[in-house]
Amino acid sequence: MINDEVKKRSRNSRISKKKKVLGLSIILMGTFSAILVAFLINLDQQPSYPTIIYVNIVLHNEEPSPDTGYFDYTKNRTYYLEHREMLRLLALMLKQNNVSFDFQSDWCFLQAVALFDNDTVKANTNGKNIVRFIKEDLGFEVDPHAHETSYNYADVAFLIQNLSVTPSNVAGGFLAIPPEYSVFDHFLAPIEGTHYNYTWMADILWGAASYLHSSDITASGVWKPKSKDEFYEHSSSQRLIYVARYLGTPAGVKALLNKIESGERPSGKIYTAAIFIGQKNLTPEFIAQLDSQIKELKHYETEGKIKFTTIQETVEVWQDLFDSLPNIVIEP
Repeated sequence: MINDEVKKRSRNSRISKKKKVLGLSIILMGTFSAILVAFLINLDQQPSYPTIIYVNIVLHNEEPSPDTGYFDYTKNRTYYLEHREMLRLLALMLKQNNVSFDFQSDWCFLQAVALFDNDTVKANTNGKNIVRFIKEDLGFEVDPHAHETSYNYADVAFLIQNLSVTPSNVAGGFLAIPPEYSVFDHFLAPIEGTHYNYTWMADILWGAASYLHSSDITASGVWKPKSKDEFYEHSSSQRLIYVARYLGTPAGVKALLNKIESGERPSGKIYTAAIFIGQKNLTPEFIAQLDSQIKELKHYETEGKIKFTTIQETVEVWQDLFDSLPNIVIEP
């Protein structure tokens, strides 16, 4: 009887232990499952960023100088009207292709617009001066551009405003290379005009360059430069945003796209490239060739690989879709 009772208690003890082990296993499995589910949910909630090259089409005219190769528009009406017509034809072609455009003008051309765009001249731009026509009728962006040898950025912004167009907050070109010649600090505060009682402040920078583009750095991406000495480093505490231009050609857009598709450049990053145009180079033949190149690039846009945007739109995309995360690509 005693042995039977001991055996019964021993059997009950083993059953109890098995139940405890089973219960603990269930608890552990439940905990692991919960952790796994939480991990998978967290993975699912991680932001997924697109891989698109944002392409900016940018045009510059320059102040008159032997170095720039531009003559004084205000002293030669025929010279001005020739450039005006080529600019008009370019803008109409870009509009027809449904692409964005940043017109970045220095002071001399803007003064000539005010001087020469009378009613007769304005007949082919809907009765508006050429700058106003570009902005209001074609929907493009107008950014100040200044070498600042005489007229500074605020002066150029005033000249745009004087043509009944609000200048953007994009500084279209500046010395950044080498750092000892950089004017980066100039844009940290509002700029007061030297010729006009006008104040302008940049929020976005484009076209970091060396003197006469002799040693420019090929870069793509968007970031907030840390300082003039560490321009190609990001600092989230900085205010100014830089949009890089890469090679500045249609071929450069395709070259960057090839690097992304081959895996040489990582996906899920914001990439930028520009098609840069010098106004003095505009001819009917140049415009026709660019038209063909843009039509070819539009196929990549249809495929979602590139997108034509203004510089300001590129920054908005960077902030909204990429959470202002920097991407700094520097080619050797």
